[in-house]
Amino acid sequence: MAKDKLNQENIEFNQSKESGTKATSEKATIFSYLSDVNRIKLDYTKEPLKIKYKWASTHFIFPTQDSFDLEGQKLALRLEEKIEEAFSLNQSISPKERTNQKKWRILAAVLLIIGIGGLSANSIYGTYLARKIEQNTQITMEKVKKVNPAKSEDEKQERSAFKEQPYQPIETYLDDSDIETYLGSIAIPDVNLNLPIVKGVGEQNLYRGAATNKIGQHMGKGNYPMAAHKVPGNDTSLFGPLFQVTPGMKIYLSDNQNIYIYTARESYVVEPERVDILDDVIGETLLTLYTCSTDAGVERLVVQADFEKQLKMTDASPEEQAIFAIE
Repeated sequence: MAKDKLNQENIEFNQSKESGTKATSEKATIFSYLSDVNRIKLDYTKEPLKIKYKWASTHFIFPTQDSFDLEGQKLALRLEEKIEEAFSLNQSISPKERTNQKKWRILAAVLLIIGIGGLSANSIYGTYLARKIEQNTQITMEKVKKVNPAKSEDEKQERSAFKEQPYQPIETYLDDSDIETYLGSIAIPDVNLNLPIVKGVGEQNLYRGAATNKIGQHMGKGNYPMAAHKVPGNDTSLFGPLFQVTPGMKIYLSDNQNIYIYTARESYVVEPERVDILDDVIGETLLTLYTCSTDAGVERLVVQADFEKQLKMTDASPEEQAIFAIE
C-alpha cells in the first residue's frame, strides 16, 4: 500500500464557495478540517479498504460539536467527496470499483452523522472540546462577575413551591433548565478547578460549568448538588479534576456576595440510577459534586463535602477573593 503522505494543506470545492485548512502529519491517520466560510470543524480518519485484492482508502467523517446542524452535515458529505478526489491513495482501482467504494463511504459518513450523539466519548472530540472550553472560560467568568444576587419574582415563587413540598418525587423538583443563567462560581484550588455555576442540569449547561440540579437549592443549606461533564481524554476540563480530590481538601462556592467553604469528606462511585445522592440529609449541610466515572459514562463519580462556614465577600481576605480568579 502506498505511504500515507499528504502534502496538500488547503482544499476548495463547491465552486470555491467553501474552502478550509487540513492539518495532519505523515504518519497520522486522524485529520482535521476547518472551514474558512462558516468555521465548522470536522475530524476524519483514513482507513485501508481492500476491494478485490486491491488496497484503497476510505474516509469516515467525525463532525464535532459545532457541526451538529444541517450545514455541518452537508459540509461533511461534500468534504467526503472532495477527500476522495484530492487524497486518493490508490489510482489503480477500476471506475466501477471506485464508484462502489465511493457509495460505501458516503453511506458510512451518513450513518456516522446520524449517530453523532455517541461521539461525546470519542477522544478526538474530547480534545477539541477541552480546548474550546478552556478558551471560553475567561469570557464566562466575566459574565459571572455581573451576576445580580437579587432574586427575581419567578425564582422566589419557584423556591416557595419547593419549600411547600419538600418530599416530592425527584422528577418534580429536578431543574433541567438549559438557559445560560449563571449563579456564581466554584473553586477547588488543590486540583486547579475553577468553574462558573450555571442554573439547571440541561445538556448544554453541563458543558458550560457546574450545573445545579434541584429547583430552589441554596448555597450553604441542605444538600447542594452540581454536575458537569467529564471530557474524554482530558482530566483538567470541567469536572475532570474531581478524580484528584481527596478528603480534607477545601471547596469554595461564591454567589458574588458570599463565600461558602466546604471540606471534602469522601469520593465514591455509584450507578446512574442512584438519584438519592441529590436528596437532603437530615442534620447535615452538604455539597455533592458528580460526573461520569469513565469516558463511556457507565457510572458516576461522586464527591461529597461538609459545609464549614460562610463569610461575606467584603470580609474575605485578598487571598480568599483571589481563589475565584482565572489567570
